[in-house]
Amino acid sequence: MKKILLIICACVAQIISNAQISNGGFETLNPSNVPNYWVPKFYIFPVLIDSLGLPTADSVVFDGFMSKINTNNPHSGNNAYEMRSGYNFTKKEGFSSGVRAMADSSTIGFFAGGFPYQPSLNKLQFYYRFESEMNDTAFASFVVYDENEEEIFKADFDLTVYESGYKEMNKTIEYTSSKPASYAILYFLTCKPESEPHLGSRLLIDDISLSSANFIQETSIGGIRFYPNPIKNKLYIESINGENFDEISVFNLEGELVFSSLNTEEIDLSNLNSGVYFIKVQNNHFTFTKKLIKE
Repeated sequence: MKKILLIICACVAQIISNAQISNGGFETLNPSNVPNYWVPKFYIFPVLIDSLGLPTADSVVFDGFMSKINTNNPHSGNNAYEMRSGYNFTKKEGFSSGVRAMADSSTIGFFAGGFPYQPSLNKLQFYYRFESEMNDTAFASFVVYDENEEEIFKADFDLTVYESGYKEMNKTIEYTSSKPASYAILYFLTCKPESEPHLGSRLLIDDISLSSANFIQETSIGGIRFYPNPIKNKLYIESINGENFDEISVFNLEGELVFSSLNTEEIDLSNLNSGVYFIKVQNNHFTFTKKLIKE
């Protein structure tokens, strides 16, 4: 008969946890060779003492280190971050490895906290390489919250097999609320949640960044073009095919009219708060509505 006499927390990865995805290239390491501002996912395996006083524990296998710095295959610089899935032969189940961006290097716990987020940063970009066993799909998730901890943006990424170099992933951030962004979380896993991880799947990530779009994006709807989008102050509206427009309206996410103007090619929206709006352009022949981002 087994008796639980003591529990030893065996972390299979060292726990090290800044704003705006610091150390996204994993070039800054602590004395233990672990990247600053990142927290690896870890597991707690109980060590039991049986009736004879002998320790017993689950039989756990890893295909190499579960989480580590990889110096052999970075996308750029000297380092990438590598994660491998493991397998518990006692329970006959696999478990994923992962890592999460944090605000500072003192945070303990994979599911604790995030990092401050600036609304002007509207593009997420990273590079990955994935070697899969049994058709595993790796996973990444980026979520932005407002000051009330309500989700205002979420992007999930299925990271499929890609073994020939690194694959670029990027996402433009469009808010679903007019409330200002406050903080964000970003994490990577060697297997999608609710899926069964398999021993041997390996994920490498590198050059993770948030940035501001430094270009003027034009949005064309029918015979009308308006730019820039996202907007800071003034919005310019042009007719592509000579079609006139009679009225311009801007609505917030609650459907409230926050701006209206008659036929004009330039409108000043500097008094609007940052967030998501909808612009409606219409005349007797057409009505167009398009999402507008105010920085």
